[in-house]
Amino acid sequence: MRIARRAGFAASLALAACVSTFTTIAFADVEFRRQYVDSRYGQVHMLMSRPAGEDASRTPMVCLAPNPMAGRYFRLFMAELGRDRVMIAPDYPGVGDSDPPSAPPDLAGYAGAMADVLDALGFGGDDRRKVDVCGYHTGAMVAIELAIMRPDLVNRLVLAGVPFYTGAELQRQFDENVVAAPLTEDFDSLRKWWEFTVTDRQPGVTLERGYDNFVDVLKPKYRHHWPYRAVFSYAAEERAPLVKQPVLILNTHGGLKDQTRDFAVLLPDATLLEIPELHHGVFDVGAALLAGHARPFLDGEAGAR
Repeated sequence: MRIARRAGFAASLALAACVSTFTTIAFADVEFRRQYVDSRYGQVHMLMSRPAGEDASRTPMVCLAPNPMAGRYFRLFMAELGRDRVMIAPDYPGVGDSDPPSAPPDLAGYAGAMADVLDALGFGGDDRRKVDVCGYHTGAMVAIELAIMRPDLVNRLVLAGVPFYTGAELQRQFDENVVAAPLTEDFDSLRKWWEFTVTDRQPGVTLERGYDNFVDVLKPKYRHHWPYRAVFSYAAEERAPLVKQPVLILNTHGGLKDQTRDFAVLLPDATLLEIPELHHGVFDVGAALLAGHARPFLDGEAGAR
């Protein structure tokens, strides 16, 4: 593992592009669209973006969200990093607007569904392009398993906020997070999600953004704990050394900074970049900063690793 020093990045970014017809939603340099593709668990919904007005020139990136957020959690990050590459942010099965599985998948199941998405989009295989993958919290573990399962799909990894626990602490996390919460007629049962996404949102997060996050966290219904079951049952300590791709770990200083450092040493080819100025809601309040740190690594620029 390498420890990297943080460096400044230029503010101006080149534009590029990709495929299909996109509808501009909010950002002048990036055009967004939504799409469905089939997976082993039914249809998967995704938010996609492309740069406005140019040909594709950079490796596309897939963004894997923290549970129970949908793919559009990364929309601000997509608007920054997506100025010169295609960006794809799927909703996990049973999360956001994707079809739910009939039973909780394990982590290989979630990673396999993401592989199904990329296969459907034409990535992977001997003669097809790979993608870079960004994973945050739950998404970090899904990204790791996807990279191991399908090296033909994954080029490089960018991880943040890795929920890596062992021993008694892993069991405690399982016991606290893998708890069924059936639907009820009590409106107060929604209050914790409103407080989490809206009233307790980080400074700098708009009310509209908080409301969008609130809507997304309601969509899993009683399935909020399913991805947590997969993450806290995952043999991460055994699987991490199998990752062959280069990995950049953006260690923001929230509640998982120590766990993220512990995980980094397990990876054969990882660079750990400390970002102490970001703590919580990092893809809301720090999207430009994170994109700036990721760009040189993803593009293979000198000094990025």
